[in-house]
Amino acid sequence: MKRTTVVFLAFILVFALGSATEASTIGVNVNPGYSVSVDKTLDPSDDAWTITGNLGINDRLMLKLGYTTDVDMFYFGGRYELRNNLALGFGVDFGDHTDVFSLDLRGKKNLSERWDIVGVLAYTNPDGADDLISILGQLEYKIGEIGALNLGLDYVTDGDDSETYYLVGAEFYISKVCLYLDYTANIDNSDDDKLTAGVEFKF
Repeated sequence: MKRTTVVFLAFILVFALGSATEASTIGVNVNPGYSVSVDKTLDPSDDAWTITGNLGINDRLMLKLGYTTDVDMFYFGGRYELRNNLALGFGVDFGDHTDVFSLDLRGKKNLSERWDIVGVLAYTNPDGADDLISILGQLEYKIGEIGALNLGLDYVTDGDDSETYYLVGAEFYISKVCLYLDYTANIDNSDDDKLTAGVEFKF
């Protein structure tokens, strides 16, 4: 399962870049406009920074372009809104390491004024490794106009082996700036745990 774990770390990056923002909540619907985000893994600490530009072409299509320093990895992807609260995500990352293609179907249901539930079914095709299927479910709680909290589970399998991750995150809004913190933990292997912080500027 070690090889799958290594590849899934790349999948986490692809999935994060495929989200609505680079923040904790999972993006589904699309809006016109653009934003830029910068994030960094705090634990395990490394020298890499990820910079991502997001462009909402219209109320259906959003495109993304990202770059991760230190490992010189590029990402291109986006999201197409099929209908309200249902979208198709796609992405490719490429560079000095394994090239990864990802495709996902994501949906959101509003449970109340403050609570949402989000589901994502994702397929990932890493070059030189087994294909991966991921099923993610997440609860999101809005803290009024100041931010949101999330808690989720992500099940990943290559058909033979599987791993489960839990996700905890928070984001806070200051005008058109979003500050976020995400923690991803492997239930069975703490060596895969990851803490990421970032900021997004919306224009």
